[in-house]
Amino acid sequence: AELPPSARARREARAEGMRQERAAAAQEQAKQAETNATGDAAEQDTGEPGHDIEGEEQPEQDKGAPGYSGRQPLKRITKEYIMLHESIGDNGWREIADFYGFDTGLRDRFFVRRDSDRCVFLVSPAVLSLLQAQTRLPTRMVICGVTVFQRSQSYHTDACPWELVQEGVVAACSMGLRRRLLVRRSLLHRLLIEKELSLSEIRAAATSGDVVGLESLRRGDTVCCPGSVAVMLLEDGGSGPSTPPMAAVANVSDDALELAVKNTDAAMLLEDIVGQPPVDEILAPRSRGDIGADEPSEGQKEKEPAVAESTGNGV
Repeated sequence: AELPPSARARREARAEGMRQERAAAAQEQAKQAETNATGDAAEQDTGEPGHDIEGEEQPEQDKGAPGYSGRQPLKRITKEYIMLHESIGDNGWREIADFYGFDTGLRDRFFVRRDSDRCVFLVSPAVLSLLQAQTRLPTRMVICGVTVFQRSQSYHTDACPWELVQEGVVAACSMGLRRRLLVRRSLLHRLLIEKELSLSEIRAAATSGDVVGLESLRRGDTVCCPGSVAVMLLEDGGSGPSTPPMAAVANVSDDALELAVKNTDAAMLLEDIVGQPPVDEILAPRSRGDIGADEPSEGQKEKEPAVAESTGNGV
């Protein structure tokens, strides 16, 4: 009968197996270095990469499969954000572009979160390049871009289901938003305080030149199509937006222009419109009337000791 191998023979067999594995790994690394050198040379000659970038959805090759190089495939740098048209389709994007007057070439600048399509984010060209980048180690991106649209829970049958957001209305206007009204300072001041203005007042103001862009609300036979609109401050004595631009989001209903911003945002816009008091007014000496108003009256002076005395007696 054949005797089993001794412990020493087994150790020598394992050592030999490890040497063979290391030799195979070194040979594989040499082949990989040669392949990379060939790819770099091809890139220098043609200006194009010498290797293919594997897509995010392409399955990885098994280690034992033919042609396996040991490299991880490149993936999108983040999975949290996708383009708007990938979520709602090209028809949904065209509906937004037609209603608000955006250039269709801006389609790739609008993104939504993969797990929620309620908010639409506008990104800059630099952020767009970042979101389209590929890497072997994807990262989690918490937030990017500025919110310009959100899906409305209820809207007019003739309006777009996506309404403007105050946070990004100025950015949307800078991208060519055509559905906007330019109004004089006094009219915007009234809108921020009264919260709504009748469409008859808006039409009258457009006739007198205090409102510019009323024709941007026309859709078909409807002169003032209901829906979200940007109301921008008209420069004093001019016909264009003020510098820096100032805008508020509003909604056009059947008979009124209604403010659609939070009270805190309206208060900040009012402060920007009214402005700070001039330095001369702040540094001006106070009049006797103002000084006297701050001093307590004789009746108050007489009451103060009585209050203090009664308090002391009660202790």
